[in-house]
Amino acid sequence: LIVRETPNIVSLKLPDAVALYSDVTISCVVRGFPLPKVTWYKYNVDGSRKLYIHSSNVSRNLTTLNTISHLTLSNATYTDDGLYECFASNAAGVDHNMISMKVKAPARIYNISQVVEVGCGQPATLQCIARGDGTM
Repeated sequence: LIVRETPNIVSLKLPDAVALYSDVTISCVVRGFPLPKVTWYKYNVDGSRKLYIHSSNVSRNLTTLNTISHLTLSNATYTDDGLYECFASNAAGVDHNMISMKVKAPARIYNISQVVEVGCGQPATLQCIARGDGTM
């Protein structure tokens, strides 16, 4: 007797903040029997244009019957923004889930060289310019 279990995506995670030019790993934990095959897809931010992603690192835990698939994006840029889909399939069925990723530039402070002269005990105002995509 062979009992098949439909794939079930237990979790789909990515870091809370994805910094511009950093490496990011999206993890998908799937349960099922036989062990599900995991495939990754990417959609544009507006949900259009489904792209198959060829590379992923898959490990299996035979004790819990979990398949853990990691999709690693190196040197993330704004073109990596979008929806990522973890699609799991086996002989018993399919399951899928999506997660949204937004790459943000960390704040950078640009120093403006200026000399400010004030008297002892007097307030001074210094200015600097900061650029970035808000809180990370």
